[in-house]
Amino acid sequence: MRNFMRSVSVSALLAMSIPFAAHAADDAVKAKAAIAAARGKIDAGDKVGASSEAAGLQARAREALRSAEMNLAKGNKKEAQIDAAHASEMADAALVTADKRKLDAERDNRMAAEAAAGSAQQNAAAADARAEAAQQGAAASAAQAAAAQQAAAQAAANTEALRAAPPAAPTTTTVIQKETTSRAARPARRTVTRVVRKPAVAAQVTNKTTTTVTTSPQ
Repeated sequence: MRNFMRSVSVSALLAMSIPFAAHAADDAVKAKAAIAAARGKIDAGDKVGASSEAAGLQARAREALRSAEMNLAKGNKKEAQIDAAHASEMADAALVTADKRKLDAERDNRMAAEAAAGSAQQNAAAADARAEAAQQGAAASAAQAAAAQQAAAQAAANTEALRAAPPAAPTTTTVIQKETTSRAARPARRTVTRVVRKPAVAAQVTNKTTTTVTTSPQ
């Protein structure tokens, strides 16, 4: 009877220990799986540059991963699962942050390139305008120089023509004098007894007229 009761007690203890052992083994598997998943995410973040773009988050993920591995080694399977889950969350956040910062950097670079291209086009247009203005100025200067040369050539030709022309003939002046003689009228005498009318005798008056004729050489 005692042997029977002892056997029953041992069987009962074994039956009760089996679920606990299975549950413990299941927690260990879950902890290992969670740790492996967290490690994979951290490695993926390193490959896409999360260590530089989201260094803080990536460092926190590594710290949580180390804590999970230590808890698992100590048999703290639940704590290991919690730490591994936290490591995965930090790794995911690092990946998202790294992707966002890369997109922002690409957008900024694209906008900067477009702005640089627009500035280059404006500078090219300004350079073309300056070149055209310079060409117009050069053409105007050339025209002025040609006009000045033409005027100088005309002046030289006029000077040469004056030098080659024969000297002018002396001017001949002819003076013609004309004298006109006339008589001035004398007043008639008047008496009381009679009136004698006599023709007035004109006194001689000499008028002198001078005419000057200038003859130019032909």
